[in-house]
Amino acid sequence: MIEKVTRCLDNGEDCVKLIEELIRDCNDGREVGKEIVNKAKDVVHRLWLKSDGKHRCKLLRILSKYVSKRWAMSALHANIYRYFKCGIDNWEGKLTRSKIIERIESIMREKFGWNEHVMCETLLKYIGVDVNELRAHRVEPCAWLEDLEELSDLTDPYWFGLQVTDFFFEKRKSIDYNELEVATTSTVGVIYFLSILRIIKTPHLYIRRTRIPTAKHVQEAYHLTFTINGIKWPWIINPSRDEFEKILNTFDDEKFLKFLAGALDGDGTIICNRKETGSSVYHVIVAITAGKNSNKIYLDILLSHIAARFGVTGKIYTWGHESALMFTGKNAIKLLSRLVRFIRHPIKKIKAMLILAFFKGKMDAETFERLYEMVKYKVGAPDVKHDRGLDALTRAAPQTHTHGEQTITNAKQRIIGSPTNLALSQINGVEFMYTHHDWTIPSKGITG
Repeated sequence: MIEKVTRCLDNGEDCVKLIEELIRDCNDGREVGKEIVNKAKDVVHRLWLKSDGKHRCKLLRILSKYVSKRWAMSALHANIYRYFKCGIDNWEGKLTRSKIIERIESIMREKFGWNEHVMCETLLKYIGVDVNELRAHRVEPCAWLEDLEELSDLTDPYWFGLQVTDFFFEKRKSIDYNELEVATTSTVGVIYFLSILRIIKTPHLYIRRTRIPTAKHVQEAYHLTFTINGIKWPWIINPSRDEFEKILNTFDDEKFLKFLAGALDGDGTIICNRKETGSSVYHVIVAITAGKNSNKIYLDILLSHIAARFGVTGKIYTWGHESALMFTGKNAIKLLSRLVRFIRHPIKKIKAMLILAFFKGKMDAETFERLYEMVKYKVGAPDVKHDRGLDALTRAAPQTHTHGEQTITNAKQRIIGSPTNLALSQINGVEFMYTHHDWTIPSKGITG
């Protein structure tokens, strides 16, 4: 078939029907082999180069019937998104994972009553938070889910705040799109990132077993990495100091607070500790951390902007490779009162609401301590809120809601044991990780 189409192209004949037959029968490497697929792509690329705009649209319509967008871009060496003016309303091809997930979730919502609030409550219950008691004191534990759809607009400054602190981008060669990556081991973080990233596009999930040097008490942790391919990101990636300040200067106060909330949610901390001595019984801290050297240059700019806009003063602390912009006491409370409505991280949102309720006199000290203890992180000790991301993911999933506790164990075993889930497994004590269609043996450094 490839030889037949090649002869047709060499003779300058109309090869569209032959090309369609070739694409239909020779696009799957599992069936015909990678070598055949690559030759088929070469033929399609030749036709693409010889075609004008009208015929390119015709070729794209054929491709949309049989192959994925990724296959088409790989064959054509071109950004097909520019050609959607050709009237391709629905790119058929293979049913994508994201579409499958959407269909499954719609059934779960309709038949079994699963929704994001069920997921939220399941997560909070798992980490020891009594959602009913919080609600009894007018603190909505799932308030972070409200108005999430606002983030469907990537120009919302919240995304820029996350970019500065927690996102990693890789530019894709030959196309004007990026791959976004964010990783976490946190029990709460995994649900938070999954919830906000899927607003953009259903992310791919990669899982590997890991050790955390700063948490030796954690015997088994899993590093969960979410990636989104083909994203048109509106913000400057790795902006210079001048570019960063220029962007902030375009924000009004509300947009600046959205940006700041994204930075706090990405790599920030809210703490309220009881003092042993002193006139003030409680000590409140709000901090934004910059662990990467490239991010440290932003902290002093943020410090000056926050002081100029809101009259809130803070200080930058540095230790080792880490730096943090820190606000304490009344400054921390004043900043939280402005930020709270834009915070999306589940635990940070609850912490902020509890602290403000207490300091505004809406809650007595005994109630505040009891409720705050539920969301307080234990440092240097085992804590279900830390490093249980995989467990949280399986517990909050729709199918767990319909099938009960046993599904949690089964789901985790399937994820860890199945390479088709882009996860990891162990064979004779050697850790294998399936990512990007390669088997990798980390301890040996061999891929194949």
